[in-house]
Amino acid sequence: MMEILAHRVRLRFLFQVLLIALLVAAGMLVPAAAVSADPGPAFRGEYYNNTDLTGSPVMVRDDAAINFDWGTGSPGGGVNSDNFSVNWTAFVYFAEGNYNFHVTVDDGVRLWVDDQLLIDEWRDQPSTTFHASKYLGAGYHSIRLAYYERGGFAVCKLWWDGGAPPITHWRGEYYGNTWLGG
Repeated sequence: MMEILAHRVRLRFLFQVLLIALLVAAGMLVPAAAVSADPGPAFRGEYYNNTDLTGSPVMVRDDAAINFDWGTGSPGGGVNSDNFSVNWTAFVYFAEGNYNFHVTVDDGVRLWVDDQLLIDEWRDQPSTTFHASKYLGAGYHSIRLAYYERGGFAVCKLWWDGGAPPITHWRGEYYGNTWLGG
């Protein structure tokens, strides 16, 4: 009887080890050593040597933020200093609320949040800041920013603020006069 019980314990242990190995292999369970604090969103930047985001990117990297002022220089190895474009994408966690998105660019820019085009200023221009607002529910949302630099100075910056929940309750007070008193 003890031998049967010991055999069942060994089988149960083997089954648990096998199940954990399968979950790790399927990417559904991350070993504890691989878990780290989230440093914030990483924007996948695909850099092109043209102004229309076509062909294969000449450089792909993860940028911690879109906060660039390259001046008259190049964004990186193999990328032109003029006549280049970048497509950045990220999934970012937002708390529920109203958000104001801001971009400062020299030259063209398009900004999408959850596949909704919020800013469309795809033209040659000096450094200019544009704004758009959007309500976001709590959770991860896709952000895509397309940018091109024609010539001269190259600037591209993205940031947002807000997060205040929407106003859902209003309080009205009524007065029988025009000075709102009494």
